[in-house]
Amino acid sequence: MIIADGNGCGRNVVKELAALEVAQSGRGYDPVYVTHYKCSWVGEEYGNATVPPTWPYVDKRGKIWDVKAIREMYRPWIELKDSGVGVHIGEMGVNRFTPHDVTLKYIESVLSVLKEHDIGFAFWDFRGGSGFFNSEREDVEYEDYEGLKLDRKMLELIQRY
Repeated sequence: MIIADGNGCGRNVVKELAALEVAQSGRGYDPVYVTHYKCSWVGEEYGNATVPPTWPYVDKRGKIWDVKAIREMYRPWIELKDSGVGVHIGEMGVNRFTPHDVTLKYIESVLSVLKEHDIGFAFWDFRGGSGFFNSEREDVEYEDYEGLKLDRKMLELIQRY
């Protein structure tokens, strides 16, 4: 099986590949302000700001990001999948600086849309800044699991999908 990343950092379907026997892989990072809050590698416009995000989230242009917006964002991917092309969201997650309750609500929104359309997913990491092991989030009650710090709430959320 060949899987091609979408264009634009994996955000956009590559329509030209639809007729080939090639699956396509998207991303689960929008809105970036929510998923990349305080990340050192992005600018203020994309998350390196002082006001913590919420979920749902209203961006600078007044767009309301919620499960409905996520569904609309994935519409091209859903249509591609419905046309018979294999689709999965091959990279997603929320960095450790986004408040935990916001992170869980955002992930739930994304995963619920993907499940509605039978689209698989993969997280950026299970262990590290956006994972459920050793994320270094300061607002999580961790559980010790074989020497690792487990975010049980995040793990159980992912397991439901």
